[in-house]
Amino acid sequence: MKMLVISTVLILLYRTPFGLELFQDALSHGDAQASCEANGMSLVIDSNADIHSAILSLLSSNGLDSTDIWINGEQDSSGTWVDNNGNALGSYQPWEDGEPNGSGACLQLWAYVGHKWDDTPCSVTKPYVCDYISPFGFQLFREAKSHSDAQATCVDNGMSLAIDTSRHTHSAILSLLDNNGYGGTDAWINGNQDGSKWVTSDGDELTCYLPWQDGEPNGSGTCLQLWAAVGHKWDDTPCSITKPFVCGPTDLGFRLFEDTRGKDDAQASCEAHGMTLAIDTSPITHKVIDGLLHDNGYANTDAWISGQQDGSGAWVDNYGDELTCYLPWTSGEPNGSGACLQLWAERDHDWDDTPCSITKPYVCEPAE
Repeated sequence: MKMLVISTVLILLYRTPFGLELFQDALSHGDAQASCEANGMSLVIDSNADIHSAILSLLSSNGLDSTDIWINGEQDSSGTWVDNNGNALGSYQPWEDGEPNGSGACLQLWAYVGHKWDDTPCSVTKPYVCDYISPFGFQLFREAKSHSDAQATCVDNGMSLAIDTSRHTHSAILSLLDNNGYGGTDAWINGNQDGSKWVTSDGDELTCYLPWQDGEPNGSGTCLQLWAAVGHKWDDTPCSITKPFVCGPTDLGFRLFEDTRGKDDAQASCEAHGMTLAIDTSPITHKVIDGLLHDNGYANTDAWISGQQDGSGAWVDNYGDELTCYLPWTSGEPNGSGACLQLWAERDHDWDDTPCSITKPYVCEPAE
């Protein structure tokens, strides 16, 4: 990683309820991103109207209404506008009329047109706004809405209400709430009661990871919230109540890497991208990972995910947690043919133990 040396002192001007931070030292787009990362953040992704409004309020509060500002966004070699992780920018794109016009490959808020989006040369120096980024791509929406209206808003922004599938996703959601000053506030996540089952907005049953508060669900409602009074454990509550909500990517943040590697090298590659091998914790995660492979032409290809046999013979993930509850081993597996976990294409990508040295594509997920 490039080392960034800044001779001037960074001045933190203001922190918004979104956890945004404005820095007034003028840097190029690349150096601005490096500065954000040095502070445990990233250039802000202007992904919805709430965040855009918060950025503009931050600028106005600091007398920068007439100043151009760097935000997250670059044009890649294919011409697509992506964030610093290479993910395409979402549906919310408040470009100025006639932009982008090819004048540059980096994204700024252009003060001359009310801080709408504009493409400009990356080498120009200007202030910048950084943001706490949830590892799983979760985003907090502050406007209180009913559960159904919250889901509709997530969909409008190319997402869905956040699906809480593991202790890692739960921790990331709670960190997002805490970092934005919502540690004491209830929040909607994905989940509705369907008869005796709790399901996602896609109808997939929530299983295995079910961090209900003791005594819940107790029939007080049919929608799933994070209940602040009990440390944001799960609670059933009436769907009509309005509250803030957390959205997440429909792909759960999983990413397919097509270069073939042995298991250890695959994990190292994930880590180099700030990720870890994907942990298959439920039918929901399995469906998403399998869909990712199919959508990219890998329906007939084996792939690495997180899982290896430890010294005691237990199967554990890359954090050392034993794989329990959801164990979609194909019939007769594990059979001792290897100490690493793959998705076996011949058996519809069910689990299989295989030698760790074999090279194959792999699926990563955000690291906690």
